[in-house]
Amino acid sequence: MNPDPAASLCCPKCSSAKVRRPRRTMADKLYRLLGYVAFRCSGCRHRWRRRLPPGYLSKPGAQRSETIRRRKAALLRNGLVYAVGLAIFALFVLFLSRERS
Repeated sequence: MNPDPAASLCCPKCSSAKVRRPRRTMADKLYRLLGYVAFRCSGCRHRWRRRLPPGYLSKPGAQRSETIRRRKAALLRNGLVYAVGLAIFALFVLFLSRERS
């Protein structure tokens, strides 16, 4: 298994060893396709990207199937929440548009 890249890093700005992975943005997802991963210093809040070794991004099969299962579950959950919200909105619009006697 590949070690956590943040464990062996130091901040390029303040040289602190308190480095973590930040929340991912759309740009981070695009950079990851090129092999770059974002990091953030917990001390000075500096954010930067670092290119990782080519084999680092490939996951073992067991972890990959677990990741796929979690993504499918999240997609199903999000779809269900969206469908319930849409149904509630439709009922609300129906309530507002009914004829009053």
